[in-house]
Amino acid sequence: LGEKCGRHSLGQGTFFAAMFVVASSIIVALLVGSGGWAISGTTLSLMVIGATLDCGRWQAVRPCQ
Repeated sequence: LGEKCGRHSLGQGTFFAAMFVVASSIIVALLVGSGGWAISGTTLSLMVIGATLDCGRWQAVRPCQ
């Protein structure tokens, strides 16, 4: 969300919308009593790690391209 590049904003918005859908499915699965919440929980955890992971590729702030 920190980068405000035009062509990245659609991908970021889609990613965060998908995170919202996965989080909502966890809540629904818990309310229904289904065991499927574990799969959604794992997916959400991996999405959070992927969104925050910094592998050191970005050594300096780059301008929008």
